[in-house]
Amino acid sequence: MKPTLIAIFALCLWLPVVGADKEELLPKDFKSLKALAEKGGMRAQTEIGQKYFRGDEVEQNFQEAFKWWSKSAEQKDDSAQYGLGWMYLKGKGVDQDAVEAMKWFRKAAMQGNAEAQHNLGLMYYNGSGVQEDYMAAYAWSTVAIFNGLSIAEKTKALTLNIMTAVQTIRAREFSKQLHKKIEANKSEKLGNVKALYEVGLSYCLGIEVEKDVEEAVQWYRRAAEKGLAEAQYALGVIYANEEGILKDDKEGMQWLRKAAEQGFAEAQFNLGNRYANGEGVPKDDKEVTQWYRKAAEQKHAEAQYRIGKVYYEGKGVPKDYGKALEWFRKAAEQGNADGQNGLGVMHANGEGVKQDFVEAVKWCRKAAMQGHAMAQFSLGQRYANGKGVAEDDKQAVQWTRKAAEQGLAKSQYALGYMYANGEGVLKDDVTAYGWFNIAAANGYENAKTNHILAKRMTPDQIGEAESLVKEMIEKNPKLIQKK
Repeated sequence: MKPTLIAIFALCLWLPVVGADKEELLPKDFKSLKALAEKGGMRAQTEIGQKYFRGDEVEQNFQEAFKWWSKSAEQKDDSAQYGLGWMYLKGKGVDQDAVEAMKWFRKAAMQGNAEAQHNLGLMYYNGSGVQEDYMAAYAWSTVAIFNGLSIAEKTKALTLNIMTAVQTIRAREFSKQLHKKIEANKSEKLGNVKALYEVGLSYCLGIEVEKDVEEAVQWYRRAAEKGLAEAQYALGVIYANEEGILKDDKEGMQWLRKAAEQGFAEAQFNLGNRYANGEGVPKDDKEVTQWYRKAAEQKHAEAQYRIGKVYYEGKGVPKDYGKALEWFRKAAEQGNADGQNGLGVMHANGEGVKQDFVEAVKWCRKAAMQGHAMAQFSLGQRYANGKGVAEDDKQAVQWTRKAAEQGLAKSQYALGYMYANGEGVLKDDVTAYGWFNIAAANGYENAKTNHILAKRMTPDQIGEAESLVKEMIEKNPKLIQKK
């Protein structure tokens, strides 16, 4: 049988003492205080409730105390919320209702009220108004202790004697979660809404807590509604991208736009992408240009590449290789692989700049080293034809293979050609046929006609090549790009 906490429970649920720790100066006379309370003053309402509760300057009246505490509790005064919880639990001024007591204790506890936190721990331990839950009892007692209420040590110790090792670990994690939420709520009162966002981020990514996107949304929304751009962006992304009940393109776009209009570069870039792809909005080249440019001007590297691409292709703006080169360079110098590849392409083609294969190779290599498939293919081609670098068939095969293994169809075809002709590798019709087939499966037209190669192969070789293709795809599903 578990140790009882009935005696402690009765002692701990002391009469509410409210207002003592508040700095707000209130009128000392009852009449002026009540007048302020009637005008909606939260602290005055709480103090008036206290006076009726204790019979201080007025006849004791629990119903009046309940009325005034209800008013200030709805304005989120944690002392009044705690008082309401006590009254519901004891049946003072209202019908006794442990469930309702739990509700108000929880509201106060989440704002950092240590007495309410301890009482929640006791109620979870005793199963009063809620099913017994020793892990919750431990967690609430722990946060009460953190907030300076040492009497909660008793509840914590008793729960530790009852819980299993696994339950203890979970209870400790739960107490960490509670502490983080409570501290965020306290920070919000002080005007720091970033803490709310950080709790949402923890739930969104599953950092120190179990991943819970719906819980994340609640915390993000509180910060977003107070104007925090990061939270508005995070909320927009969830609504725009999440599947199921949270999917809401209209809501997503509203929050993304709010963040973007505050100058949040990632939101501006995201809006540019959505207008480019017609995601949640009609495609609009002018909007694309506007939002990419805003993000790019804030040194958002991928946006710099995208606005460069807009000028390179002349979408929504006149084609301008000079501006394209300028933006590609800005992105490239920040280490952006797309920008580096774009810069390499323009130097190779002499677009907006004097043709320079050495410079082209330099930038292609930087992108290729980061795993950029097109740059890897281009670098392979440079080694194959000796433009900008010494001709080297083995290096050509190496870089062509890297791109092919990422699913780039033209590189898969080029690798097949190398095997068919023995360029940089031993001639191997079976492997060549396999790469041609994979390139064809990815839609590369030139690879769909393998008649010359097939004519010199035996049926057994063709069968072997087809088996090889299956084996290659099983080992590396990225070989086939999803349409």
